[in-house]
Amino acid sequence: MASFRLLQVSGYPKKAPFGHHICYLHASARVCKDVHDDPRQKVVPWHKYKAPRNTIVLCHGLLGFDMMGPTFLRLHYWRGIKEALSTIGCDVLITRVPRAADVSVRARVLKEVLEAKVPEGNTVNLVAHSMGGLDCRYMISQLLKADHSRPKFNVSSLTTIGTPHHGSSIASLPFISSLLEPLISTLYRSTSLDIRAFIDLTPSYVNNTFNPATPNDPSVAYFSYGADGTESIYQKPFVYPLRFTFEYLMAVEGINDGLVSVKSAQWGEYIKTLKADHIDLINLLNTWRWETVVKNLDAVEKVEEALKQGTEVKGQDVRKAHTQLQKKAKEIGKDLVEHTQAKKEELKDQIEESKFNAIELYLEIATMLANKGF
Repeated sequence: MASFRLLQVSGYPKKAPFGHHICYLHASARVCKDVHDDPRQKVVPWHKYKAPRNTIVLCHGLLGFDMMGPTFLRLHYWRGIKEALSTIGCDVLITRVPRAADVSVRARVLKEVLEAKVPEGNTVNLVAHSMGGLDCRYMISQLLKADHSRPKFNVSSLTTIGTPHHGSSIASLPFISSLLEPLISTLYRSTSLDIRAFIDLTPSYVNNTFNPATPNDPSVAYFSYGADGTESIYQKPFVYPLRFTFEYLMAVEGINDGLVSVKSAQWGEYIKTLKADHIDLINLLNTWRWETVVKNLDAVEKVEEALKQGTEVKGQDVRKAHTQLQKKAKEIGKDLVEHTQAKKEELKDQIEESKFNAIELYLEIATMLANKGF
């Protein structure tokens, strides 16, 4: 198995096609790195993935955005995902619609954005998180088909991730209906902040009104993913907000990601249930565990290399890892080289099996679309 550690080889680094990222090649894997490096990119087997023919359009969910904040502290909704997709050759477009308007408003803006940014006559693959999937369905079913003139762009597929296709019982909580609705109305009138979408996501509305009026287009392929947030949510601090919504939904709808149940997320061809919570699905939070594991693995691999070559262990992190490995090997009565190898494999297992990697999810989606001819 190829080392996960970053090495500079064969004339690299070279400037990548997506800004100030730097790409390193090692053992048929390309790793992208910048000032705000996402550790999950370091463990991706890049050679496994390929780009679809058509542009991938990323569509955000409720209260979403493309990016916000000043340059030095910018927050990206799709953290590292566009860069990863671009690395395997995907043409990627990130859209932005009103953060909390109702579906019909968001869908109309989405259509306008695509008409402005997609070359006329081109075809796109829509990939949507959360409410973004409902926006896309509405646009396909009610706006593009209702356009009596030829649409400026075509949609070949829609892949939804954690989309409440059958609503979310969170939106039906008494707190939402009795207390939040007056606040929403007041805010909308006084600030033009349209957050009526909170009320649009109840199971009764989605199942009885939205779905019957928004049938699938037979010319479009529909794929969906749901998520089980059990492990992810209970690994986070007790005050993590999704912990409480997760437990409520578990009692009402069953397995869920903290906001959307697996049952509600299913639409079209259901691909699989991911081990992640609703926020993990866009790689926005929960990367610190990855950073720790990948950093430790890098140090242990360097210790292993030094032991094999009989060279001096260099670097603060590597020396620290060497000391810890020596101490543990002595405690358990194992050879240092043997214990170092075992520790390396243990860390790899943590990466491979225990941690959801949002970067790989979107690479898998791109590859699935490519394999299906989209």
